[in-house]
Amino acid sequence: MVKVFKVILWLSSVGFIFSALSELQKLSGAIILHKFCTVTTGTGCRTVQDGAYGSLYGVPNPYFGMLGFAVLMALAYLQLKKVNHDRSLFIAAGSFVSMIVAFWFIYLQYFVIQAWCIYCIIVDVTSIVLFVVSLKLYDKDLWNALKSYF
Repeated sequence: MVKVFKVILWLSSVGFIFSALSELQKLSGAIILHKFCTVTTGTGCRTVQDGAYGSLYGVPNPYFGMLGFAVLMALAYLQLKKVNHDRSLFIAAGSFVSMIVAFWFIYLQYFVIQAWCIYCIIVDVTSIVLFVVSLKLYDKDLWNALKSYF
């Protein structure tokens, strides 16, 4: 069980870092970060971030990501110190919400905005993997059922 919390802590850290890099790229216009964002055709962090779906009530989406991943990091760290069923439930619920939001943002980038933000995709994939890993915490039978498909 400790290994799962370490993986959740690591994945949450990756999500936090790339959420922060996404916002840093937008705020600073740093050349190195901007070049990563335009690596291939069809990418455009600015297009995604500056569009109608780049913020909620005026707050840029990466801030919500950083907050959510920070909470998951804190919960996973606390679980490493002493396991608590309620915290495991919060981790599972938080990662579920994160996954739903990730699928929504992938949908928006593909069908609505028609541009890809590399940082956003990394955060989205991290969120989806985080949810799959958190399933191992909550229901071993469900985890075994999912493993049989892969």
